[in-house]
Amino acid sequence: PAERQALINARLRRLVEVARQAPYYRERLRDLRVETTDDLAAVPILTRDDMENAIPPRSQTLCTGPWTGGYVTRSGGSTGEPKFSIYDGRDWEAMVQNAARLFRAMGLRPGDRLANCFLAGDLYGSFVSFDHINYRVGATTFAFASDVKVDVFLDVWRKFSLNAVQGVPTVIVPLFRTVKKLEPSFTLEKVIYAGSPLSRTDYDWMKAELKTRCIASIIGANDGCQMAFQCAAMQGTVHHAVDDYNYLEIVDDQGRRVPDGETGKILITSLLKYAFPLIRYEIGDQGRILPGTCACGRTLRQLEYLGRSDNVIVLGLLNAG
Repeated sequence: PAERQALINARLRRLVEVARQAPYYRERLRDLRVETTDDLAAVPILTRDDMENAIPPRSQTLCTGPWTGGYVTRSGGSTGEPKFSIYDGRDWEAMVQNAARLFRAMGLRPGDRLANCFLAGDLYGSFVSFDHINYRVGATTFAFASDVKVDVFLDVWRKFSLNAVQGVPTVIVPLFRTVKKLEPSFTLEKVIYAGSPLSRTDYDWMKAELKTRCIASIIGANDGCQMAFQCAAMQGTVHHAVDDYNYLEIVDDQGRRVPDGETGKILITSLLKYAFPLIRYEIGDQGRILPGTCACGRTLRQLEYLGRSDNVIVLGLLNAG
């Protein structure tokens, strides 16, 4: 833990140094000394509106300099106009490299044959990023996207011996149940999910009926990517925090940090995102830090993710304001 905190503080100092090159942060960080994560409490919270008004296409004030490569991810705009998040090539590579480590911790291995069933249309951020991360891990990806035709999926499962699937539970669980009815021998070794909770009923069904030995969740945000994941010892809403990539704070409505065990809003500081920095960014979700250590032995902080904290309701693949 001490070595990890030293790494986090070193990355934070570098991030702040780079962030001061952006007009937005040059003003916001004026007269502030940010050396450790304890110093973050003095930095004003970055809201979604703040961020949107400071990045293209509206503005360049959050930009630290010329940027090339990478990806511009986009939401579907179901609560208004489409929302963008920008990663230049360097930031995208840092995300992929960090996430590949998490995917290995979640059970993904070279040689796995997996179906990527995330949404590829307007909400393509997860689909594209998972595709890149799978490649880095060494898995063979079958790009189904979320509009999965049952007969096609079953045919590919038979011909290529698919052993893993990634996707949103509201998409993949109905798919699994339909396939199981058509093919009683259908089994699946690994399932990685994101975007919505997985019920205990569905979890137990996959364990019993599909013989799935690895079921793991990853929590991320379109703007900052991965921030927590599950190891083999976890299920439900509890995850390992990824503080050396996205440092987490839990705060109350006034932006003050709350003690471990108390629920509050989640803020992230993206330690390796330099082109358009996110420092104390309010992602619109809530959670709490749980005391103690996971049974797996990792000393990472444990985040209990509790869903949205704003006025957005998630219905399947849609967000309604």
